[in-house]
Amino acid sequence: MDACVAVDKELDKVFEKFKDLDRENQRKVEEIIQKIDVYVSSLNQREGDGQISAAKAVKIMELLAEARAIATKASTGHRELHSTVSKVGKAIDKNFAADYSVAALDRQFAASEHGAKLVNEVICRHFYRTGLPELGALLVQSAQLENSESVVEPYMVINSIVDALKRKELEPALSWVEQWTGQLHHIGSFLEFRLKKLKYVTLLQQGRIKEAIMYARVHFGRFCQAYVNRDDVYAQLIGEVRSLMGALAYVHVGLQKSPYALLTSESLWVEICDLFTREACSLLGVSVDSPLLVVVNAGSKAVPLLMNMKQVMQQRQVGGMWSSNDDLPIEVDVDRELRFHSVFACPILKQQATEQNPPVRLVCGHCISKDALHKLSHGNKLKCPYCPVEMNTADVKQVFF
Repeated sequence: MDACVAVDKELDKVFEKFKDLDRENQRKVEEIIQKIDVYVSSLNQREGDGQISAAKAVKIMELLAEARAIATKASTGHRELHSTVSKVGKAIDKNFAADYSVAALDRQFAASEHGAKLVNEVICRHFYRTGLPELGALLVQSAQLENSESVVEPYMVINSIVDALKRKELEPALSWVEQWTGQLHHIGSFLEFRLKKLKYVTLLQQGRIKEAIMYARVHFGRFCQAYVNRDDVYAQLIGEVRSLMGALAYVHVGLQKSPYALLTSESLWVEICDLFTREACSLLGVSVDSPLLVVVNAGSKAVPLLMNMKQVMQQRQVGGMWSSNDDLPIEVDVDRELRFHSVFACPILKQQATEQNPPVRLVCGHCISKDALHKLSHGNKLKCPYCPVEMNTADVKQVFF
């Protein structure tokens, strides 16, 4: 991100200089055009013999010289911009590496058709997930992938309903919710209530008051009854339903001008799109965020650190520190939303646990890595490095995160 900001600053300088030069050239050109127009109109009033006087000829030469000076200055100013533009290239070279191979271990993909297929499948699913089915189908054809309907269909359904919600069309989402009512209630979802709340408000805005009242009686009461045994959720639902009923008193003056104006906010439609996407992905068993997008975001944070680490290792001629695909040579701090599971770092060896070196729980409750266990044990005996408890190594249990 810092690299992008640095390059963006150089681009802003270029754009600003272009604008300044353009404004100055436009002003000078308009001035000379006005002078020429004025002088041409005066030349139209010719003298009796049809000849141009010496004074007018001199004036013409002056105007021509001024026009040439403006063109020369514009050309010079344009040449001066080249140095500013070249700084953008230098900023890109300085902030972005041209070769990322020093920070890559691509044994999974090198010279492997299976690895290339996996990459293409991830890209293909990203296209379907983000509402670009045409590109997805084209990649399936060109890369000869299996276009499994079971993989594609969930994304197509979610995208079509989200597109309808963006157009403020609630019926596709309401139909989908009716099919998944039991599962939604089981996970305590408010998606159904939020959709029907928007439907009720839409009816009020359209002036269909009686229809809105009947809709509320049928749907809101049934939904609240489903949560009658959950006091906290039930109280919240009752409060919202009372607020929706109170909005009836202000329909004649317009909800936008009433204390219930928040019910007509555009942000509610944005929120319902996000809520539907999250709940639908959860029920259909697909991740909310595209795996490709997650990898790119995580990589943008990890790659610069890894490249610096690799360059330092090469400069100091240190080898053998980075030879495994299972772990990284340094800890990479990514954002919380990019952390999907717990990890364990051995407090003794300061190494992150792997499948070959899993965490183990000692009898006393302390956890260390399997490698640390082997290093600390004497035969079948082990003394905890944190407390005086002694134990048999056979009593140590592996921990699964």
